[in-house]
Amino acid sequence: MMERLSRVFLLLLVFLLPACQDPVPAEGTGALSVVITAGGGVPTRASGVTELPYEKRLNQLQLFLFEGNVLCRYDRVDTGLDALPFRKTYESLKTGSYRVYAVANAEDLHGVTTEAALNERVVRLSDCSLAEERGFVMAGAVETAAGRGAPTPVPISLSRFAARVRLVSVENRVPSGYARDGAVTVKSVFLINALGTWALGGAGTASEWVNLGGRVAGRASSDSRSDFITEAGQVHPAAYLPQVFRTDGRTLANGTVETYADCCLYSFPNAVQTDHTGSTAGAGEGAFTRLVILATVNGADWWYPVTLSVDGRGLERNTSYDVRVVLRTTGSADPNEPLVKGSLSAEVSVNPWSPGADYSETI
Repeated sequence: MMERLSRVFLLLLVFLLPACQDPVPAEGTGALSVVITAGGGVPTRASGVTELPYEKRLNQLQLFLFEGNVLCRYDRVDTGLDALPFRKTYESLKTGSYRVYAVANAEDLHGVTTEAALNERVVRLSDCSLAEERGFVMAGAVETAAGRGAPTPVPISLSRFAARVRLVSVENRVPSGYARDGAVTVKSVFLINALGTWALGGAGTASEWVNLGGRVAGRASSDSRSDFITEAGQVHPAAYLPQVFRTDGRTLANGTVETYADCCLYSFPNAVQTDHTGSTAGAGEGAFTRLVILATVNGADWWYPVTLSVDGRGLERNTSYDVRVVLRTTGSADPNEPLVKGSLSAEVSVNPWSPGADYSETI
């Protein structure tokens, strides 16, 4: 009887051990050495890219080791991340294939038990914090195999989910004949049609747009040409204000350029291919993301939208975009109605007299 109970106990023990770990560590079992490299430099479609402290800081790291779709190892690291690369070695693994995920600066994910569940976890734009003690959510994943002998090195490079839009400069070329000698006051800079949610597996959703069409729920139009985003109840959702909005207030004299050192705004990737301007941007359709400058010209407020799409491609993950704006006239009456990027130069002169007919009449 005792012998039979012992056998049952051993079978239960083998069954309950994690799937990717041998019941008894033995010589020749597999091992992996996960190496986290620098926090994903920002690819750029512009020049002069510099990472800001909160964009690259690693405050916390969660590691997931999956065999098949099942989680077999989980670790959370809160210290020792200041100096990269960071290494974590897993020993006593069964030889075979694994998927390794590294997620930085995210909410506590220890309850995740499958790879599919991890990929479905939603990241919000507010998780891309402008506070250095929180930092941006970053992630990386690789497929690898644990072999016998020395640990197999597994390099994982982390990258951000968000795209960055950086305002570099505003130049005032509004004709000096306007009131106040053509001076322009930049009131604010912000993004519209930004995407506010993303999944750790790399899929965006259109369920949470930020400032879609430059409007908020319940407001049919933006015809007042006012600083709508700072009015009470006019931010949707309010938690994303630091990521999509900057106040300014600087006045540019005619012919001058104002430069911006770190005016960076953020959105998750926007893969919309068909633009919708004005009030036609619906929650199911979206529109191209735009950087909008709200400026006062000749005593009135005008919007200057810059559409962030090149050759039909919108904002991409972990990519930085530099924007330089030249103001030549009054702007748009609608933040989601881009200006035609052309110009006319009318020149008036007095022509010399041309010969005409001679009339001699005696009346």
